[in-house]
Amino acid sequence: MSLIKILAESGMLAIIVMLAGWLFVFKNSRALHKQSEINTIAAGIEKTLQEIADENYKFWKDAEDDDDAHLAKSKLFSSYIEHRCNIIERKIGIIYGKCCNSLNPAVEKMQFTETCVNLIAQIRDKSTIDSEKLKLVKDKYTRISAINNLTLKLSNEIHKLILTRYQPINEWKWPENY
Repeated sequence: MSLIKILAESGMLAIIVMLAGWLFVFKNSRALHKQSEINTIAAGIEKTLQEIADENYKFWKDAEDDDDAHLAKSKLFSSYIEHRCNIIERKIGIIYGKCCNSLNPAVEKMQFTETCVNLIAQIRDKSTIDSEKLKLVKDKYTRISAINNLTLKLSNEIHKLILTRYQPINEWKWPENY
């Protein structure tokens, strides 16, 4: 008790409390910034997924004949989808890297990257396979529906990662996640 009295009388206690407050505010603002950054990346991925779904709908809905114009459109469409999928793959790696330094061990136990890469590969395949040869495509609307389903699954995986990353400690599931 006498140490606290000595520190209080000399003004050192006020300085220590002030430094502790600054440290708390600094750490909290960094954590909020990181969470905001992760949410921004997730929103960017969702926007890109929506672009892929919209472009697929437009391409497959309007696909008519197997002529040279369609061949050119399909090549352009394939490169567009490829580019968007590559963007998503890079952002998946970034968001996982930012989420990994969590105290929650369930984040590292998730098969997030593998699941997302598999879903992206399926989106790529479903979108572009047989896009040059319409005669091989049985039902365009089933394909559109399948692609939309895959984009929703990928979006759900991202949300699951974020929810696990920012899950309160009292909601952690012991021991089944670890």
